[in-house]
Amino acid sequence: MPKYKQIKIIENIYNYYKTKIQPTSISIKVAAPKINGRLKTYSEDQLIESINLFSNDPWWMEHCSTKGSAWFFNSDARIERFLGIKPRKNKVEGVYKEDTKTDYSKKTIKVND
Repeated sequence: MPKYKQIKIIENIYNYYKTKIQPTSISIKVAAPKINGRLKTYSEDQLIESINLFSNDPWWMEHCSTKGSAWFFNSDARIERFLGIKPRKNKVEGVYKEDTKTDYSKKTIKVND
């Protein structure tokens, strides 16, 4: 693939990441080598899908959206993990139902005086 096409793909992925996850991201220079590395294993569409799955998940967005583009695209294993994110169905009292096998709404806590 010609270098200019590769650069355009990297720019597209970075700009999509910036739109969906971290609008305050300012340096493609940090992300570009990581994205380029991921493109050796994953297609542009797969990287876009990993961004979609991550950005649609409230837990990931709350806890990891500010870690930066280099963190997001750091490894193939990380992208694989994001591609495996299952949509969450319900959130009850701060506990995502699919995150736990325990139904906390029916538990009581005993406190010793």
